[in-house]
Amino acid sequence: MINGPITKWHFRYNFIAKSMAGLMLMVLLAACASTATPVPGKVTPRVEFNQVAYKAALELMKQKKYSDAVVSLETIIRDSERRAGPYINLGIAYKEMGRLDVSKKAFLTATQIDPKSAISFNELGLVYRKLGEFASAKKAYMESINNKSGYSLPYRNLGILCDIYLQDLQCAIRNYKKYRSLTGKEDKKVGLWIVDLKRRMDKKSRGK
Repeated sequence: MINGPITKWHFRYNFIAKSMAGLMLMVLLAACASTATPVPGKVTPRVEFNQVAYKAALELMKQKKYSDAVVSLETIIRDSERRAGPYINLGIAYKEMGRLDVSKKAFLTATQIDPKSAISFNELGLVYRKLGEFASAKKAYMESINNKSGYSLPYRNLGILCDIYLQDLQCAIRNYKKYRSLTGKEDKKVGLWIVDLKRRMDKKSRGK
């Protein structure tokens, strides 16, 4: 275990996570086009998905009006056919409001509706990490990677999990490198993290 740097690494993670918020919302716009999944053994009337209301809810999310977004998203979920997108955004809104248990429930529902949703599992992993459920977080990130191998975010998040919380430096450096290779551009911050990891690994090796 490394004493001292946890606060620095945690700040590093929060800074990167916030910078990706806009990108995540743009990605989620595509989720509203996913096919609804019927509930076995239950016949419910299908209402046409309200695209206008959904886009308005996403706009509230972009404005960080999370309480208002929750009201809109829950109305869409109640009145329209089941789709993963509204549950994903509901989970994000609740996460930003600090209501992690409700957020987790929303993401779990999204994974049930669309078991191949890489976004749902990546977001679920973030919530598990915040809840201190590190094994579950790692499993969720791996599920995200398995569902969409070209999706870069779970590699970065898994690297952070291994780096800061699991103290698995080999896992961290492997996933940081994969993240950089998938983004197709030079990420100076992640590059510095990799350099730091190599330094720590070398120091640990010499200390034996």
